Amino acid sequence: DNYKVAWPILKQYDFNATFFIVTGQVDPYNIDWDELKELVSQGNSIGSHTVNHYDLSCLNSKQQEKELRVSKEALEDHLGTSIKAFCFPYGKYNKTTLALLPESGYLLSFTTNSGKVRFGDNEYLLKRVHIWGGMSFSEFAEQVSYG
Repeated sequence: DNYKVAWPILKQYDFNATFFIVTGQVDPYNIDWDELKELVSQGNSIGSHTVNHYDLSCLNSKQQEKELRVSKEALEDHLGTSIKAFCFPYGKYNKTTLALLPESGYLLSFTTNSGKVRFGDNEYLLKRVHIWGGMSFSEFAEQVSYG
């Protein structure tokens, strides 16, 4: 739905976004590499969301490292761009995950914790603003406002 649903709406309103991609699901039925290349060429950024969308907190160190590394390498190889952002599947992680992220070359990562990013926040535990279907414009404006 990133390419087929979200991107046309973002483009209509002249917005860009970061799309977090599960590389094991890149195929003609979800999103393909050409569509991802188009997103990048239009000013969007791409982040990793692992290879298989596993709960990282349930994997051992070697398995976690593989999910982080292989996804990042696939995105970089196919898109010709550096991948620096990561988003935790299901918002799950542990101390091992947090240690592996910088070792794997990621500069920041996003949780599913609701909230706004503030100066000084841990760059590997960034919060997100949740937007839901049916949200009114005033609710949306309140969610994205820093005022």
